[in-house]
Amino acid sequence: MTAPARKPVPRPDDEAIQREIAVSLAIREQYVTNHPGDTFEQGVAAALLWVLGNGELPNGEAKGWMN
Repeated sequence: MTAPARKPVPRPDDEAIQREIAVSLAIREQYVTNHPGDTFEQGVAAALLWVLGNGELPNGEAKGWMN
């Protein structure tokens, strides 16, 4: 028996990605880090999951990129 086909998940548009980059840089400038217990690698994974539509915004303010 074959597994059901996965529905493609659309990625965030370039504008949403640029906004998230700006927010992340602004948070870092003001507060040093918004995730003091996370490693760089965890941040990369969180960002990539968000781009795939499978996780929180990397700055942690909201669930999913479509909200």
